[in-house]
Amino acid sequence: MQLSLGEVLSLAACNRLVLGLEERAHACKTARLASPPPIVLVDGLWLKLAVPTGEITTYRRGRKRTVKRKQPRVMLTALGLWPDGHWEILAWHLATAEDAPAWGTFVGTLYTKGVTEQTTQLIVSDGSQGLEKALYSHLYGVPHQRCLFHKIKNITDYLHYEEGVGAAGETLVPPSRQAKKERKRAILADASQIYATDVEGEIRARAQVFRDTWEAREPQAVAAFFHNFEQTLCYLTVHFPRAYVSLIRTTNLLERFHKEIRRKQRDIGMLQSAAGGDVLWYMVAMRETAKQRALCRDKDCEFAKKVIHYPVLCTSAAQSETAGDKIFLASYGPGSPQLLHRGADASEADRPSREAGVMGFPTDLTSETGIAVQRVETP
Repeated sequence: MQLSLGEVLSLAACNRLVLGLEERAHACKTARLASPPPIVLVDGLWLKLAVPTGEITTYRRGRKRTVKRKQPRVMLTALGLWPDGHWEILAWHLATAEDAPAWGTFVGTLYTKGVTEQTTQLIVSDGSQGLEKALYSHLYGVPHQRCLFHKIKNITDYLHYEEGVGAAGETLVPPSRQAKKERKRAILADASQIYATDVEGEIRARAQVFRDTWEAREPQAVAAFFHNFEQTLCYLTVHFPRAYVSLIRTTNLLERFHKEIRRKQRDIGMLQSAAGGDVLWYMVAMRETAKQRALCRDKDCEFAKKVIHYPVLCTSAAQSETAGDKIFLASYGPGSPQLLHRGADASEADRPSREAGVMGFPTDLTSETGIAVQRVETP
């Protein structure tokens, strides 16, 4: 505190700062959304909370304080993702377990904020227990995507290395540590390769090859992987910009947010109250949102610099100077300048970059990236 604020703050002063933000945190996580996101990622993060025991202790000077004990709690968090690629933390809820009642309360809160069956195209999670029942009650019919990262990672929990390292017919010996490591690496690599494409038929074909390769050696691991396998393909049914498809297959965005929370937890240690947890989530969420908006502004500026050398910026065919030109207009992000690609014979270096979202000429940019692109043929 002395390094941050220039003075040492007492516990009472810290409590006043927390209470000053408590109302903002509550308003943030309960306010109705003006534009609900089509994609919602949910997950829980376990933390340590000081919970009052009901006892009172008296110190030497006569000061009385409530006795607290450390107990585990889980903060359920929801992150919304929009088609333009930006995301925000929607809500959070402190619970004692990741069970059906806790998830039911949390999903019900999201519903009152505007996250309904009509607005939501996909729910993404790591397969938490109890969530399925909550979704059935509040968001019936919304596809539930299993996080690919967790699905593949969980294979290692079922590896038994039953097949030894000897050749057929030999007396098999227990596999060495190195052999186990190689087996683990090999099966994870093969499982990851299944989702190296976004074509459903190809994914299913690769999954069958994976089953044929590993079922005899690791039957339990393969059975666990193919349990609820269909939920790993739900993202293919959603109409979402191809440039951001990787963001809706996993809960990685939310995991990154939780990573920032863990960094603060290491500084803070045990949370002293539920209100302190709310304020922590609110402050980190606001900081990450501000960082994201600044990054988007920087990307827009870089995008504009790359096309500033184009001679004509036009919004209609009548403004074109050369007959027969083909003009591509793209609106990249909210409030960004109108950007174009002009001329069928322009070199690859003269075209807006892939980083900016434009995949090349004359590809159907709308289907490739989700960027609103208009093609105009001049007379």
